[in-house]
Amino acid sequence: MLGLWESLPENSDEEKERMMILKFSSTEYIIHYPVRENAIYFRAYPIKVGGVSCVQLQAIGSNDGPQDQGEKGLYHVASYQLSDAKLEIKLLNEKLVDDELKKPAELTRAFLEHKDNKNLFVNPVEFRRIKK
Repeated sequence: MLGLWESLPENSDEEKERMMILKFSSTEYIIHYPVRENAIYFRAYPIKVGGVSCVQLQAIGSNDGPQDQGEKGLYHVASYQLSDAKLEIKLLNEKLVDDELKKPAELTRAFLEHKDNKNLFVNPVEFRRIKK
């Protein structure tokens, strides 16, 4: 999944956005999204929650500098699925599972409470890998 990805908008009038995924260590990734002026940089940790492949994301900065640690919305969880050379990413629905949960046990418990809810993950975005 490393490399440069471009979104596949559902409507032709939507702007395509790019996302760069870089390996930081054997257990962490850096994600730069969107690749443009108002970008956010995330530290990403692959996790499995209830058998679902996910990434726990921590917003670590933007083009304006580091994130304020007191700021809300620094943590997110996203599911991902790679098939047919496309990467689909969906965000964990924060109305069902609090996006500020940081401890794995708390996240797993909240996730499993809603595992059968079709709205557990929302806002799907598909990407295709691009070569520069």
